[in-house]
Amino acid sequence: MDRVSLRIGEPSEAERIVAFVNEAFRGPYAHGGDPIDDRRFEILRGKGTFLLAERGHVLAGCVHVEANASASVLRHLAVKREIRRCGIGSQLLLAAEALCLAVRSSFIHIEVASLNSEVVRFWRTRGFVDFDQLPCPCESRSSLDCHLLKMAKQLRRSIPDF
Repeated sequence: MDRVSLRIGEPSEAERIVAFVNEAFRGPYAHGGDPIDDRRFEILRGKGTFLLAERGHVLAGCVHVEANASASVLRHLAVKREIRRCGIGSQLLLAAEALCLAVRSSFIHIEVASLNSEVVRFWRTRGFVDFDQLPCPCESRSSLDCHLLKMAKQLRRSIPDF
């Protein structure tokens, strides 16, 4: 098994990142259509950074980090389907948290589809708590109520501020 390396995505990798995110987010909890296109990629890139996880030269995961001094936002955390549950998502989250702490962010916010219990569990076990919900544009075939969970995690600095 190749070791995972983390790095910041380059603007020239737009096509690769867009294709990866769209493939990873296909499924019953999709919000209708592709979550990202070239235009959306440019908007996100202007607001933050895409962190990439690679095994060898193969893209294994990514996350968009909008690091702000007060509250940061994570979007599009994705790991290649066939290698999920191997710790790549956790590594990406830790790297994202480090970026947020570097700009003195106090909180990280995310949004997830409530019916995607595996993803909700991932975030909750990593310290995220629900703080709001919105109607969800999920294309779920379920008759269950789907909503967009807004979750947050308070970041803790390991070294006290002086």
